[in-house]
Amino acid sequence: FKKSFDSQSFVQVGMSDSEPKKRLALAASALKQIPGNDLRFSVLASQILMARAPADHAVDKNGEFAKIIGAIDKMVAALHAEEDADILKKDNCDKERSSKTATAKEFSKDIDKNNARIEELTSSIASHNEQIKGMATEISELQEDLRDAKNNREVQHSEYQASRLDDMSAKSLVEQAYGVLKDKFDSLAGTSLLETRVSMDPGAPPPETFEGEYKGAQGASKGILAILETIKEDIQHDMDKSKKEEDDSVAAYAAYKLANEKTQQEKKDLVGTMEGQIADFQEEIGNKKDEVGADTNSLQGTLDVLKEITPGCDFIATQIETRVDNRNAELDGLHKAKAILQGANFR
Repeated sequence: FKKSFDSQSFVQVGMSDSEPKKRLALAASALKQIPGNDLRFSVLASQILMARAPADHAVDKNGEFAKIIGAIDKMVAALHAEEDADILKKDNCDKERSSKTATAKEFSKDIDKNNARIEELTSSIASHNEQIKGMATEISELQEDLRDAKNNREVQHSEYQASRLDDMSAKSLVEQAYGVLKDKFDSLAGTSLLETRVSMDPGAPPPETFEGEYKGAQGASKGILAILETIKEDIQHDMDKSKKEEDDSVAAYAAYKLANEKTQQEKKDLVGTMEGQIADFQEEIGNKKDEVGADTNSLQGTLDVLKEITPGCDFIATQIETRVDNRNAELDGLHKAKAILQGANFR
């Protein structure tokens, strides 16, 4: 730092017998002229004025000048120490402010990042829940469709069984009729004309138009039996057709049931997966909220430190140049007083 005392010219000369008190007064005056309100200089000036000047200018028997010069040197050292302390404090303030500001920015950045992640996870949970709700509806619809298909299958099976019983009953009746008529026609085919005539009317003469053995109405009998045979075949055909339709319906229902239940299971598995993901998301949200809470507390602590050091740091930052100028003036006054006591004459 620039010292104004360095720019002043002085010469050191011998001290006459009448000069000690004068030099004490000049030294005290130099201290009193130091600007500011630092009482240390006023006290030191008072001590100088109260000191006993040596009777012999060449011999400082009581060491008064030496004591005063020593006090001045201590004050000079104290001012240099204050200067070093100001510089150190300013450096520490700059470093502390820079470090805490950077730390606060990092905490704020982490908080924003975690809050964004929480928002993202919350949105994912809402989306998953919406999809789960949709799949629950689809599963319910599939179950309802399967119940309807089962009911329809049961109705179809009941109808098939009733129809089969009717067909079997009709077929049995036709077979019974066929057997009865066939037996009848077969018995008639082996009967003689006389047996027939007797069996019909013992007193009636045989028909004149018939010759030989009477065979009965064989053409008509064959036609009736053929009709019954056709009816039985038609019934059997219907039964076979119904049986095939029933078998096809059973197979179709079994295939549909398998596909329906497979689809249901796939959707249930997907719901389970998404519910697991939701649980993971919720756990992560909890962790992120804990991190946000911790970072918020740390950020507040950092801001509190910055707030606490701000007055002192602002003071040293804005006043350090003034303090340097004042300290230089104080050092100039101390050096001048010391020089005067050592015998210097200022011009």
